Amino acid sequence: MSEPILLASNGWLFFNKIREHDQIIQDSGLSGVEYSARFSKNRLAEVLNHTFSNGVYRSLHLPHNITSSGSFFNPTDYFEICALLLYRINPEYAVLHPQNISSSIWERLLSIPRLEDRTFSNKNYVIAVENLEPEIEEWNNLKKYEELLTSHPELRFVIDIQHAVRMSEKVGSSYLDDLLALTKERIVGYHVSSFPPDSNLHVMLHDYPNVQIEEFLQKCYKKKQA
Repeated sequence: MSEPILLASNGWLFFNKIREHDQIIQDSGLSGVEYSARFSKNRLAEVLNHTFSNGVYRSLHLPHNITSSGSFFNPTDYFEICALLLYRINPEYAVLHPQNISSSIWERLLSIPRLEDRTFSNKNYVIAVENLEPEIEEWNNLKKYEELLTSHPELRFVIDIQHAVRMSEKVGSSYLDDLLALTKERIVGYHVSSFPPDSNLHVMLHDYPNVQIEEFLQKCYKKKQA
C-alpha cells in the first residue's frame, strides 16, 4: 500500500496569513494544500491571488452555492467564479457540495478544459462531489448520490469521513459500507476531521480522537488509495 498524499485544508491554515502557508507546508512535511474558497470577498481575493511553490499538490474546494442569508447565487455568476478558481489554482481535482447545483452546472463544470500542463493526463478538470452532513436532510439518502453519479459518469467523489460517521449515527451503521461500495471507483480524496461531543463542528482529529473515524478511514484507504 502506498503512502497517502496528505494535504492541509486552508480552512485550517487561514488561522495564519496565507503568505505563511508555503513555510507551514514545508515545515509540516505535508504534500500540499486544499484551497477552500468561500463567497466572501476577502477569502476569494486571498485564494485567487495566492500561488504555492512549484511541486505543491493542490486540490480545490469550490464555494457552496448558497449565501449566508440562504439564497442561491445566479447560475452564471456561480459557474464563472468556479471556472476562474479552476484556472487560477489549476488543481489536481476540485470538490463541491451538491446541494443547489443543477444538472447543467455539473455538465458545464465537467466540461471545462484544463490549462495545458504536461503534469496532468486528463483533458478537463476533475470535478468531485462530497457527501454531506446529516443536518442536510434532503441528502441523507444515498440514492441521491447514486442518481448524481449515474447521470454524470465523469464525476468523481470525495468522502468526508466526519460527515459519514455522523450520518451513520443517524441512519444506521450500514451507511458507511454502503457509501464506500457506491463510490469506491470514483474516489479521488478524503476529508479527515473529528467532532466534539454534542457538536457538528469540524475539529482536528488529534484534539478529539474518534475510533469510528479512524477505522472508517483505514477501511476506505484499503479499498481506494487517494
